[in-house]
Amino acid sequence: MKKSSNFMTKTMIIFTLMVITICCKTLVVDNKSSVSGKILSTDMVPLSNVNVKRGEKVIAKSDKKGNLKINRTNFKDGDVLTFEKDNFVSLYKVIKANSTLDVLMKKRNDIVEIETEKGGFIKFGNGGSLNIPKNAFTIRGKLYKGNINVQATYIDVTNSEEVMSAPGAYIAENKDGNLYPLTSFGIIEINVSDSKNNIPLDLKKGTGLKISYPITTKNTPDIVNLYELNEETGYWSERSFLRNNGSTLQGVVTSVNSAWNADDPCSDVLVCVKIKVVFTNGNPGCGIGAKGISYQGYDGLYSPDINGYVQFMVCPDSVFELGACHPVCLTCPGPVYQKTIDLSTVTMNPSGCTDLGTWVIQN
Repeated sequence: MKKSSNFMTKTMIIFTLMVITICCKTLVVDNKSSVSGKILSTDMVPLSNVNVKRGEKVIAKSDKKGNLKINRTNFKDGDVLTFEKDNFVSLYKVIKANSTLDVLMKKRNDIVEIETEKGGFIKFGNGGSLNIPKNAFTIRGKLYKGNINVQATYIDVTNSEEVMSAPGAYIAENKDGNLYPLTSFGIIEINVSDSKNNIPLDLKKGTGLKISYPITTKNTPDIVNLYELNEETGYWSERSFLRNNGSTLQGVVTSVNSAWNADDPCSDVLVCVKIKVVFTNGNPGCGIGAKGISYQGYDGLYSPDINGYVQFMVCPDSVFELGACHPVCLTCPGPVYQKTIDLSTVTMNPSGCTDLGTWVIQN
């Protein structure tokens, strides 16, 4: 297993981040008692009946236009909110200061029914696959022998919308509780249930599923770490690794009804930067997120604070492309405003968040 410091390749020294602004109604506070958001599919279609949960308690549900409203007494900074809808990849969002509640969700792949006594082979993405061995699952601690339903849903992190629909933040947490940023090479959510009653199944002890991720980016390392999403924290936990065979990344996953992320750390620690955003004609209520262009990752969405600042956790020595009013906004179509910042030209604050100055948007 490689140490995170070895995961920085020459091509990864320069990063580009696009900051996406979801325009209008991204964060609406009604008398400081509630927060509103909007939920869309990766096809930009509003999603109704999305349950938003804190723990096991449903605290909100989106309406037919994808809008939702949550009472502020139902959550606080640091909580993990779960966004769930039948047939869509579940999303676990860590609430931070000035987080918005706008999210994109990806539709799950079609169900494949497999006979457990025979096993099966499922393809996904452009060359990815999941090998299901025979008699691999249990139900309530006992070997399951009926047919199973399998949904293997691949998130293509090179897709500008799908990268925003990842089940968790592009951040990993080590055993000491320290956080560090990731660059992803693909994510898969694997769901397995019995075909008769749709009861979730478990992998039999000592059993793994062979998995192959399609290689979608140049200069993919020979070894890539494999992370499982910790649904309680919203961050990824390192479990194993994948080998690059030239066309796919191959390894083994050891759980189902879970999400798995092929990643490299781009740093040992999170790096904080902030920028002040000024709209010449007033901010229409935009939330801003940071999305990778030359690497695959995303941090957002956030509303500017009372002083107009937005903070992001990024990789060192990176180039950012800041963008406002991206076409992902349905209610406020218009031009995309952009600004490029090269962190190699910035003196970084060694003990706090580096101030990148002011970005004036002539809107």
